[in-house]
Amino acid sequence: MRAGLAAWLLSMLLFGCGTEARVLPMMVEAGCDAAAGPCGAEGEALSIRFRLGAPVRPLSRFDIELVAEGPSAGRIAQVEVWFEMADMDMGLNRYRLDARGKGRWTGAAMLPVCTSGRSDWRARVRVAEAQRTYEAVFPFRVKGR
Repeated sequence: MRAGLAAWLLSMLLFGCGTEARVLPMMVEAGCDAAAGPCGAEGEALSIRFRLGAPVRPLSRFDIELVAEGPSAGRIAQVEVWFEMADMDMGLNRYRLDARGKGRWTGAAMLPVCTSGRSDWRARVRVAEAQRTYEAVFPFRVKGR
C-alpha cells in the first residue's frame, strides 16, 4: 500500500493533477516598454493592451491597466501580474487586477529597490479563463527614485 501511495504522490509531483489550465504564450509587439505607453500582445483568441501608469519608480505606487478584446475576452476569470528581473531574485511581486467591465482590468503595484541599480524589469501577465491561461511578458524600465 505504501509503495502505491508513494508512486501516486511521485506522479502528482512530476506530472501534476491535470486540473491546471494550459498556459498559452502571447506574442508581444516589438519595441515595447509598458512604462512608456500601452503595449499590445496577441494570443490564440485574445488580444490585450497593457499599460503601467507613469512614472514607474521603486517604492512608489503606480497604476496597472489591461484591456482585453477578442472571443476569449468575455470569459476571463482572473488577471495577475508578476514583476520580475532576468537573472535577479527580486522576491514575490504578484498583483491581482480587478475587473471593471467591458474587458478592462485595473490595479496598483509597488516595486522594490534593486540594490544593484538595475532598472530593467518584466511584467509577466497571466490572463486566466476556466480551461486555459494566456501569458505575455512585457519589458519595461523604471525611473530613478
